[in-house]
Amino acid sequence: MVKKKWKLTSVVKGVPISLTTSDISAIIEIPIGGHKFVGTKALWEDYSKHAFYYSLSRLYEHQFYNKRKKSFERDNLERVYWSPAQFSIDDRMLHYFLVYVIVLRFSNHCIITDPEMMLLYAIKTHFRVDWGHTILSHMMSHDEYAEGLPYAHFLTNIFRHFNINMENELCFSMEKPSFMISIKQNGSLGVSSRWLSRWWANGGNNNQ
Repeated sequence: MVKKKWKLTSVVKGVPISLTTSDISAIIEIPIGGHKFVGTKALWEDYSKHAFYYSLSRLYEHQFYNKRKKSFERDNLERVYWSPAQFSIDDRMLHYFLVYVIVLRFSNHCIITDPEMMLLYAIKTHFRVDWGHTILSHMMSHDEYAEGLPYAHFLTNIFRHFNINMENELCFSMEKPSFMISIKQNGSLGVSSRWLSRWWANGGNNNQ
């Protein structure tokens, strides 16, 4: 796999593959265009990760620190853990979608990285994102030292687009229960089934 000037090239089963942002967008059928995020540099002058995080939190900042002080007497209270645990269910699901589908990671889903926080900010403020560029950038950040190449489902579409023979490859149905999000599986979001049931009973109140 070769990465050069926002183009990813490779050879799979003797078939050359060349991917750009527009190629990614066309293959997985997502809109083209928007603002490009590179690394952890924010695109807004007034952006504050700290302020944005607490604007989504169900706890005020002083409540958050008081709660931590009671739970971790010897912990460094100045250290901030950027976790989606204090978000509303809607915002937790949004972060869940980001880290499992768009910029997926293989572990430590209980924290929010700087790029994820900026993507959340962009979505919440209706700032148009070039998702093809975001996905390609994430693919290019993985190499032989990473745990694995992300986007298994997207890669299948890419291979089909380039007419790569997958006749003898193992196939997995995405309709398997293990690939679905159920009430029992929502524990990974920090959402208990009892809490989720109460949320549904309240008509999906955003402040739950």
